[in-house]
Amino acid sequence: MQGVCQIYRRRPDKDGFTLIELLVVISIIAVLVAILLPALNRARAASKAVVCLSNLKQWGLITALYAADNDDKLYQNVAGGGLNAEDAYWVAATFPYYQDRNIRLCPIAKVVNREPDFHYGSTKESWGPLVGSTWMEDFSTGGYGINEWAACPPRDAPENYLWEVDDENLAWRITAANGARNIPLFLDCAFVGGFPRDSDMAPEIPDNNDGWWTNAMKLYCLDRHNQHVNAVFLDSSARKVLIKNLWTLKWQRQFDASGYTHTWPDWMRRFSE
Repeated sequence: MQGVCQIYRRRPDKDGFTLIELLVVISIIAVLVAILLPALNRARAASKAVVCLSNLKQWGLITALYAADNDDKLYQNVAGGGLNAEDAYWVAATFPYYQDRNIRLCPIAKVVNREPDFHYGSTKESWGPLVGSTWMEDFSTGGYGINEWAACPPRDAPENYLWEVDDENLAWRITAANGARNIPLFLDCAFVGGFPRDSDMAPEIPDNNDGWWTNAMKLYCLDRHNQHVNAVFLDSSARKVLIKNLWTLKWQRQFDASGYTHTWPDWMRRFSE
């Protein structure tokens, strides 16, 4: 007859997992990770895209504040009218209107420590550093670029590498331009800005940023947000834009926004329109 206090004895077959049981458990965990990891990565990317869009929305508000202080005029962006090139450009012109430097950066595009020299950005990297001037030292890297046509160059500005004499008539000049909702202001970009034209072609390979003064559209063809770039427009609205639809935006007054007329490069053919 057993006493009140019964001694508990483990059965030999319950000492632990067998090798086969361990392998089964590990296999199940591996399958679950394989299923959940892509979803987690998509969730992270979506979260970063939301932050990016919020940053660009801030740039739209900054531009609205600047315009309110300057008779609705956009950034001058070129020397003239008593301003030197640095003070006229949007980078320096916006300094009084914000303090959080994080709004300069797309969370998808990491900042890379490079030798002090000029560097274009890419899909996953910010542009910069820029060196050689006061504002470049303070604003050395970023993930966004302006539509250079969204500017107000002075009528008496000398012709230079930024603006040709005839180009001044293509600039939007004010925020209250007709069709402002379709006029891009700031976007995900591989440089501080560019002058897209409707004749620009999509880059044959991703991140082909060998120059910004010609075929500037390639600076904005960055697959940062699942076939989209983020943008803020002249009316301060911000939204995602399909990369293939960049040619349907009204970049400057004479831009033909009916769409791309060339054959898409291989890396963009599967993209949505």
